[in-house]
Amino acid sequence: MQLHLLRATSCLSIYYDSSNNWLYLDWAGDLTLPAVQDACVAVAQCYLTRTYLQVLNSHLQVTEIGSSIGTWLSAEFLPYMTLVGVEHIAWVSVPSLVGRKLAQTVVNRMPSLVLNLFDNAEEATVWLRQTRSM
Repeated sequence: MQLHLLRATSCLSIYYDSSNNWLYLDWAGDLTLPAVQDACVAVAQCYLTRTYLQVLNSHLQVTEIGSSIGTWLSAEFLPYMTLVGVEHIAWVSVPSLVGRKLAQTVVNRMPSLVLNLFDNAEEATVWLRQTRSM
């Protein structure tokens, strides 16, 4: 990965991975709904200057997740990701039960978005690279 920091918020660092040509979202710490909403605005701002067809979304550094975040993401934010051109999202979930539940909630509510869950970044990277040839 060759990461170039585009934006950062209290809970998210947004990078452009120039070696893979995708957006890399690195979430960290305690995720509250207001912090996630702020971070999602920062993600949306990245799409004002260019389109990123693929996203590697990592939750490996997340320590806590608010219960309403999954519902908000699937209802209010992720539906717009397809409108800006996102074709594939690889979501690396935290190993905790709560983190997995959040990720699975989002996947279940977003059948129109090609979003897969992974336990580690290596598997997610391999999958994203394979989707280019589809």
